Amino acid sequence: MCDSAMTWNVELAYFVTPKSGPMRAMRTLRDVNHALLDDLPRHLRYQRHWFIVGRALLTAASTKTRLSVMLATDALVTALDAGGWMTLKPRTQVTDNQKLAATAPLPQADQLETSLALAA
Repeated sequence: MCDSAMTWNVELAYFVTPKSGPMRAMRTLRDVNHALLDDLPRHLRYQRHWFIVGRALLTAASTKTRLSVMLATDALVTALDAGGWMTLKPRTQVTDNQKLAATAPLPQADQLETSLALAA
């Protein structure tokens, strides 16, 4: 397939703006192309979901159909979500509840017995 037959100025099915991570906001197939090549760390490009985005992007640029553009957009969002970049806090971060649970003192045996006695 010749590169000149591809149309990169087609708008995505919807605008995609990651909330965190290295990727830029994307409006067109060209934006996604540049984000994949310039923003995405090289070692992440080999993950299966990013490979799927690349293939879907090439198909959308070649066929220019609404369906192929929608599938490419959905694949992009799925890959961003898998990296935790569609949320403000990446999934690898510890939540506030987990921090509280880690610092809370464990109940003593006599406290557990008292609680069980009250419950009975």
